[in-house]
Amino acid sequence: MALSMGLLAGCGAPKADQFVDKMMENAEDSFAATVDMDIDVSVDFGMSVDASVNGGIEMEYDGSDKDAPAVHFTTDMSYSAMGQKGSLNTEAYSISDGDTVVAYAKDPDSGDWIKTEQEVKENPLDEETMNKIREASADVMKQGEVEKKAVKVNGEDCWVLKLDTTADAYMPVYDILLDAAGDEAEDALESTGVDNQTIENYLSYFNMDMTVYASKKTGRCVKMEIDMSGSDMEGLMDQVNKDFGDQMGGFIDLSTVSVELNAISFTVEFTEWGDVTVEVPDDVAEKATDMGSAFNTDDEEIGWDVEDTDAEVNTDADIDLNATQDTDSDASGNDELSINSDGSVSLYDYDNNYLCDVNTRKGFELDEDFSVPTYLSYDWTGSGYASYSVYPGLWLDWDDVVADGELHEEDDGDYYVVFGEDSDKKTTVKSVIDLGIKRDGYPVYATCDATMNDDNSGFDYSTYTIAFRVDDDDNWVEVYLYEDDIEDWDADQFRAVYEEIFE
Repeated sequence: MALSMGLLAGCGAPKADQFVDKMMENAEDSFAATVDMDIDVSVDFGMSVDASVNGGIEMEYDGSDKDAPAVHFTTDMSYSAMGQKGSLNTEAYSISDGDTVVAYAKDPDSGDWIKTEQEVKENPLDEETMNKIREASADVMKQGEVEKKAVKVNGEDCWVLKLDTTADAYMPVYDILLDAAGDEAEDALESTGVDNQTIENYLSYFNMDMTVYASKKTGRCVKMEIDMSGSDMEGLMDQVNKDFGDQMGGFIDLSTVSVELNAISFTVEFTEWGDVTVEVPDDVAEKATDMGSAFNTDDEEIGWDVEDTDAEVNTDADIDLNATQDTDSDASGNDELSINSDGSVSLYDYDNNYLCDVNTRKGFELDEDFSVPTYLSYDWTGSGYASYSVYPGLWLDWDDVVADGELHEEDDGDYYVVFGEDSDKKTTVKSVIDLGIKRDGYPVYATCDATMNDDNSGFDYSTYTIAFRVDDDDNWVEVYLYEDDIEDWDADQFRAVYEEIFE
């Protein structure tokens, strides 16, 4: 009988519970892994806005110290949102040194390293809690099915478990985490008016198509794929509108909002299990700039005596709340908005150099809570949704723009640049409209970043701006416009907005 069972076990795929139990039993506290992600989201408020994140993370993790796991990771990711593109290429270490966690982070621009320290805190996820989380996660995965045939992944023969579920299946895990976080976390959640039942309802709209590969030899997880692209975002927005539509009505009509997950997937490959040690290279430790304790409030280290109450205060200072900004100054000297006597607001560049004064368009108001001297945000005061913001532009030199793409001129004299096709075979386009006016000798443009839609029959527009240069050093001011029907605007309409804001 024992021989027969052994033969059967060797020839046939395991049951889901056997697959999961063996994988959980053979997981270790340390591992090395890579994570690849592809996120592409479209939000429509009456006008389409796309956001995407693509790239990967490489990680080494040693969890043998439960309160202060050692971690080393590098990221190589690109992102785009509202027409702006960028990259996130970072590297960091976190290790424990006795009662202290020491973290090293690399500045992605300069390549310099900084060092911070923090006292080790007791991890709320103790061994008992972690066991509960493992058991709750295992219960969900055991609902899947193991395919009959093994496949080879990274040189290892693997059984494959498939599970198509929804995110609310993991509510037991969420409940365990919330309980471990303590009363403060529960109080913070209650203050939002969202209870556990509401969260479970929302999670039910997120599909989770999971594929797990575990080694036939060791039982350890070799690879995991999660695809959430089939989520019911239309149903989710209907539910959110039922729950919060009345509260949000003064800001945005949720019934008009649509969200589409064009792609959202994650792939995790475990390249090593066990005996993974995280060490900070000598050159990183030696060259890192020590920023001290991230949370230290010790009087001596800060450099002042908090008991010293002899500081003099000038109560006769003459403060003009409506003072006009001194445009001869090359720095604002503070982080407060400079609101002038005529109601305009002064805009500064990122080095606090004065750029220009900005007026408020009719029907809009300045949102002071979300505005700073380098970013001015304005909201529509009527029904519906519209907004605009003014900030120092990150405009590329036009010669560089043309060099990176093929320049096309249209019959009406406007022109656009084609930057090529992305992974979805969509064409990225920057169109530019000369408004026929100049500011301090520099032309004023309306611009639009766009991509072709899926059938290449037209453009999915994402970002509309008014932009003008303020000096010969490629410093620009940009106005980001967000409102209905803007894709049909002509040069006259953009020019009218420019004149209302800046003249």
